[in-house]
Amino acid sequence: MALKRILLGFALLVGCQNKDYIDPEPYTYTIERFKDVDKALILCNDEAEYYAVLNTLDPNIRSLNYSMSFNKHNKSASGIIYGIKVDVYIKGKIPKNKLYDIIALRGHQCEMEDLFNESKEHEDDNVLYLLGGCWSAYKYPGKWESRHRAVIGNIGKGNSSNNSHMFRLVLRGINKSPTWDELTTNIEKDSQFAKRQVYFPGEISALCVGGSERG
Repeated sequence: MALKRILLGFALLVGCQNKDYIDPEPYTYTIERFKDVDKALILCNDEAEYYAVLNTLDPNIRSLNYSMSFNKHNKSASGIIYGIKVDVYIKGKIPKNKLYDIIALRGHQCEMEDLFNESKEHEDDNVLYLLGGCWSAYKYPGKWESRHRAVIGNIGKGNSSNNSHMFRLVLRGINKSPTWDELTTNIEKDSQFAKRQVYFPGEISALCVGGSERG
């Protein structure tokens, strides 16, 4: 936790120098508007990321909570994880009119912006983003977080295995967690990666705007 505090402190120092972190009307990061999730998207920057996702999601697991199927011709996959419909697409391949409650962006930090610009067209009314790029929390949450958009991102170096594990843990807990703090605590119990170097909604921006509620 000491390392995470140091990393968050540095992210705060960098982020608060960027005016995009300062919301003129500080908003509440209540988890309630981000619950009732039934559709999630993993958007991959390229084929290498796509296959890394499939390999680290362990698609051969078959259970009531976890099943995946694959459309190899169109480079897409879909399935159910913890009762939530999950689609996996490569950038530029998402069908029109598909909307999602959770969107995970998979690629390098420098690719997050392009992935985000495409994924915005597929946001439902409220959406939770998971940013897979290394050090992504230093640059993007303050630009993208809003009343209807929350962000989870790395404050360190990520990899496909850790990012996929985080994705599963978020899907496991999002619909039954009464607060962001409880979701964070439960995820950190099962992920040292999350405990040490994952930014959860509002951790930086709430400080920058002077203590917004993160309920």
